[in-house]
Amino acid sequence: MIDLYIIHGWTYTVEPWKNTLRMLMASGINVKMLHVPGLTEPSKKEFSIDDYVKWADREIPDGAIALGHSNGGRILLNLCAAKPEKLKSLILLDSAGIYEPSARKRIVEKVAKIGKPLKKLPLVDKVFHRITGSTDYSRAPENMKVTLANMLESDKNLDFSKVTTRTFILWGKKDTTTPPRQATAMYEKLPNAELKFYARWTHAPYISNPEELAKAISVVLKKANGANDSANGKDENGKSARRAVASRKDETEKPQKDRVAKLQKQNKSTSAMPEIRTKSNRERVSKTGGVI
Repeated sequence: MIDLYIIHGWTYTVEPWKNTLRMLMASGINVKMLHVPGLTEPSKKEFSIDDYVKWADREIPDGAIALGHSNGGRILLNLCAAKPEKLKSLILLDSAGIYEPSARKRIVEKVAKIGKPLKKLPLVDKVFHRITGSTDYSRAPENMKVTLANMLESDKNLDFSKVTTRTFILWGKKDTTTPPRQATAMYEKLPNAELKFYARWTHAPYISNPEELAKAISVVLKKANGANDSANGKDENGKSARRAVASRKDETEKPQKDRVAKLQKQNKSTSAMPEIRTKSNRERVSKTGGVI
């Protein structure tokens, strides 16, 4: 039986996860859903990313496989940056962690430091919801509003190059909270990652597509649990290598301009089949958005 540790996102209940968890456990996966302090585990503390990294390090045993959704992914990325050998494999589900300067983020950061009147404005509620995917801002305790600002600020200092853990990135093309461009940016920054897009998934596929999510996680776990030197970036001669796992035929013979146009068209497809991107094709990736 495979053990899987999950750190949920910015939410005050894990009830919406129940269908996905039930299907995972029915397939023989031993799931441990961790309750994040201040969210699903009550606390009055104002947390920093370092606080959460220390907490995750205590809760997850060395050599485990862990999945992080949204803010949970941010926590695990920082854990793996600090302790690259901590996890056997890392699964990121519509993860937070990419820093994008924006007016919305600046509002949240400032609101956390300003008095209560501003925090009760409907506009601020909407901004918070947009950034975190949470509908619970209006009832969030003051310490967690400060905690959110700390999380957003921490993204400035996250060094993805230190996350050498084998990483599987699962992302919904309909995610408007952490949009697909952040998945691509994350994939580009991580040394040992595989990225898959799913056309029908939103930011919370455990709500929108629980069965499909459970199947995707099960597939990834089989790969992660069977990780070997090749999967972790070494070939049979011990040299650095990238794991090349792709569902569609390599098109290296085509001019890059045509390739980019085709892939951009595929990105807009409504097909339910996942789009897979792997490191072996990175050098052929166009910085303008045509990616594998």
